Amino acid sequence: MGAVCKLRILADELDINMEEAKRYMGYAKGADVSDAEDILKRAHDDIKSALKPSVCYTITFVKIAENLVDFGLIQMKSDALSRNLKGCGSAFLFAATAGPLVDRLIAKKQRFSLAEGAIYDAVGSAAAEAVCNEACRRFEEMAGSKPKPRFSPGYGDLDISIQPDFLRVLDAGRKCGITLTDNYLMAPLKSVTAIAGIKSQN
Repeated sequence: MGAVCKLRILADELDINMEEAKRYMGYAKGADVSDAEDILKRAHDDIKSALKPSVCYTITFVKIAENLVDFGLIQMKSDALSRNLKGCGSAFLFAATAGPLVDRLIAKKQRFSLAEGAIYDAVGSAAAEAVCNEACRRFEEMAGSKPKPRFSPGYGDLDISIQPDFLRVLDAGRKCGITLTDNYLMAPLKSVTAIAGIKSQN
């Protein structure tokens, strides 16, 4: 496993996908949301202003033996992850967050209006996705090929209990300010850990 590095990503570089935010709110694609357009626009602008992206990552080898995936300093047992990383000789392990100010903004809105808070929460989730998407775009530039779709603890049969070790090997608390509660919730809440496999070059 290589050194843990940070990506410098600015909020202005990110495009928050509002269609994704609407999906988090439970709207079907193409649904009429005219009754919520004003608050969606306000939520987008407020979340964008609060956004403080932070990403830490490492590049490591991948060795797969049936459902055991070995990254060196950390091993993960998962059939789904093994399938996801098939053909990969290495992978990016990363943690990304939209930052604590986004959490505070959402909590403030939720105190005054559950409905408005839910919209801000959805836009906050879309903002975290935007951070991950930009990170993966940078990873593609580094690797010279498009990484596999990212895979996170809690997906499929990859147990969420791997989260403490995942954050430990990335030193995510010190590098990105991401900590973990006893029930494996990350703080800031709008944070993601993931693996993005790099296909072996034949």
